[in-house]
Amino acid sequence: FSEGKTAEIFTLLQRGFGVTFNGTAAVVAFFLISGFCIHYPYAAGKTLRIPAFYLARASRIGIPILAVSLVAAALPGGLHALGSVIWSLYAELIYYALYPLLLNSFKKFGIDKVIATSFIAAILLSMVPENKGGYLWSYGISLTWLLCLPMWLLGCKIAELLSSPNPLPIAQGALPLLFARLGVVAMGAIAGVLAFMHWVTLKHSMLFFSLPCAVWLFMEFRQSETNNAYRFFSKMGSACFSIYLSHTLAPIAIGLVLGVNKSQLSWPVVMASVTVGSLACYWLLEEPSHRLSKRLSRIGRRDEEIVPADTAGPVTSA
Repeated sequence: FSEGKTAEIFTLLQRGFGVTFNGTAAVVAFFLISGFCIHYPYAAGKTLRIPAFYLARASRIGIPILAVSLVAAALPGGLHALGSVIWSLYAELIYYALYPLLLNSFKKFGIDKVIATSFIAAILLSMVPENKGGYLWSYGISLTWLLCLPMWLLGCKIAELLSSPNPLPIAQGALPLLFARLGVVAMGAIAGVLAFMHWVTLKHSMLFFSLPCAVWLFMEFRQSETNNAYRFFSKMGSACFSIYLSHTLAPIAIGLVLGVNKSQLSWPVVMASVTVGSLACYWLLEEPSHRLSKRLSRIGRRDEEIVPADTAGPVTSA
């Protein structure tokens, strides 16, 4: 190929990747994963000890958030950059606060009715006009949690299904799972294009996207029980909370060091800065807070009780 033709091909590939990547759809998946991780131990029969639960949850994500917020305040435009991602963590804190009530409502009314009610509330809220572009975070801290609540509750539903001795008869195997993965990526890409064209906003499309995304994750979780590859990749994802917290701040910091604006940084430099920033955040903040969270979660635990799986929210692994 000529040099010009090669450049065109790379440009086309870059744009194609840009279309398939939908960061908001990824956040939906993380909300689902969070709901699953929080609810699974209790769906399996563990007793909820509310004080220990609150202490563990607050330390797990509260300490890293506070520390990273201080770093962001010291960087030019840092708080604005952090604000573009931290909204989901505020929603997580609200879900943690509400979880004892939600757990009680699951037992009293059934989880399906709770999920259906949350979808009705979220759809009605999504019809309220706003001037933020129709994103999931368009209603601010006070109401965004309500818009995203069905996604988190669907994760709880996955936990109930997988803790049941008779899970749903959804097809298993490599081929159905491959089609599920491709389908979710395709639907996320379509939602991104529709939002870009101003035809369907993400606050609407992501509510419906959460349903097939939940089916896909159910398939993934059930497959993970017999697949060693999941254990390997789960280790690589240990610092994903740190990646989420630092990926917008690290380029700003390296730009200050190099004396340039972050928009002038090349892709390899950005990736290197995010890698270094994420590792620093993990070892200095996330890993210690995770260990503290585990200790706090054992307060009042009887020896025969199961230690719950832990998660920092829609943006981290256990």
